[in-house]
Amino acid sequence: AAALQNAKENKNAPADDEDIDPTQYLENRLKYLATEKRKGKNPYPHKFSVTLSIEQYIKEYGSLNDGQHLDDVSVSLAG
Repeated sequence: AAALQNAKENKNAPADDEDIDPTQYLENRLKYLATEKRKGKNPYPHKFSVTLSIEQYIKEYGSLNDGQHLDDVSVSLAG
């Protein structure tokens, strides 16, 4: 109970998702959605552009080592 009260008192302090009061989590999410809408972005798009299948992705980038990345490449996957 003390932890919950402390979380409510520190609403402006950043917190991990696991440590956050559910009410604050909802408020943060609503603020994010409002910000995206003000920017003219749809936070829930009905379409998602896919550039590679998962099989193509594995074939193309499976040789990369853990933590290795390519700065000039952008792909979109779904699955």
